[in-house]
Amino acid sequence: MPALLFSVSGYAYESNGSTVINGARVVLTNTTNNETQTQTTNSLGEFLFECANFTSGFADGDQLSLYCAYGNNYDEQFITIDVTVGSASQNLTLSNTITAAPTYASIAEVRRVVGVDTAEFSDAAIHDFIKAATNLIDEE
Repeated sequence: MPALLFSVSGYAYESNGSTVINGARVVLTNTTNNETQTQTTNSLGEFLFECANFTSGFADGDQLSLYCAYGNNYDEQFITIDVTVGSASQNLTLSNTITAAPTYASIAEVRRVVGVDTAEFSDAAIHDFIKAATNLIDEE
């Protein structure tokens, strides 16, 4: 019995829908088992995945997430595998803006969440590390 094949291809575009993106990272995730594959778009903005490359395999009816973020924009599309068709073509237009709200924490909260003996570190040392790493700390 031949192996099942299902390919996913397309192009990544900037928010204007016509300018292709070279070098964008595109991630295909089989949402049934959370296994991922990653491709980088070529100079024409193209990407190509083969679901047979999922280590855990795939099945007819599995849902795939196709995601790409580049700069401050992203797009995510969903595809349902239909082995009778054998492939899907899905372009990505990165017109959604990434807007993550910063998360702030106090030194006391950091000590609680870390859950290890942070007594050997002064509040000032923890503060300086977090501030340097994230710039997202409330001043106490």
